Amino acid sequence: MAENQVHLKVQTLSGTFEDKFNVHQKLQHVIDKAFHALNIKPAAGEVWELRYNDQVLDPNRTIEETGIPDHAVLKLAPREGGGGNVWTLQ
Repeated sequence: MAENQVHLKVQTLSGTFEDKFNVHQKLQHVIDKAFHALNIKPAAGEVWELRYNDQVLDPNRTIEETGIPDHAVLKLAPREGGGGNVWTLQ
């Protein structure tokens, strides 16, 4: 694998997206590519969260800043309204 590159898998309720990313890219870029690849169009005002190991990630930080390792599996879903359970993919 090229230096400064990581392979990430993004799981959503609409499917799974995998790609290589530069570690200096912001997580918002990962979210945008997943939305495009899976044809997800968030509703107006809907807030989506990207999670790794059940921790919500800041989309304005880079992959490197958050310490996400190569071949990590991320979960992308709309933010739950109220104290419900976070969905889990197997």
